[in-house]
Amino acid sequence: MTNWRVILFVILISCSTCNTRANNEGPGIECRGGEFVLTLPEKMEAAVERFKPLFRAWESGDYTATVRNIVRCAANPRQAPFALIIDANKDGISDVILDGHDDRNSLLICLLSQARGYEVVVLSRRDLGVPRDMVNFHDGKKEYGLDYYLADSIVWCSNGGFDNDRTFVFQIVFPQQSGAKGELPNNGGSISYYFMNGTFREGDFDPL
Repeated sequence: MTNWRVILFVILISCSTCNTRANNEGPGIECRGGEFVLTLPEKMEAAVERFKPLFRAWESGDYTATVRNIVRCAANPRQAPFALIIDANKDGISDVILDGHDDRNSLLICLLSQARGYEVVVLSRRDLGVPRDMVNFHDGKKEYGLDYYLADSIVWCSNGGFDNDRTFVFQIVFPQQSGAKGELPNNGGSISYYFMNGTFREGDFDPL
């Protein structure tokens, strides 16, 4: 009986250690069968719940096929169309930019590391749209969905627009669209975000 008790005790300790490690792991992004899957640690999930229980990140299928393909080809393990794992405030702890919605608004937020955990910072808020009703054109083909993605590098920006004196964090990138006759419904563009003095700043908007 004593031996069994010792073995059981060791097993329980081992399981407890595994759970603690899982709870303390950072965020992660995987591409499974063409779908992007974001995993958040408990502290981040709790911050989202405190912010808005109804908040949900958009899913891979909410974006156009062109956007999904661009992000898949980039093969960045810290990037999904709707999420970026970054260190916005340069404290050595991972933060997450999330593109999503609640029942009324589309929301772009950051799960930002603080001394006592994570804080949700709202970067933009706009009227809620339905991705399946959004029409876009790429290589002459009609596509439906959100036609932009998040990038942790400077993908698209005019030479005169980028501000080298600020701390760049990420971009929202809009791919160029092209119709069946070669017309350009838009010429593509980007919005850059910076982090300065504890605050996100939006700038360098290249018009579509």
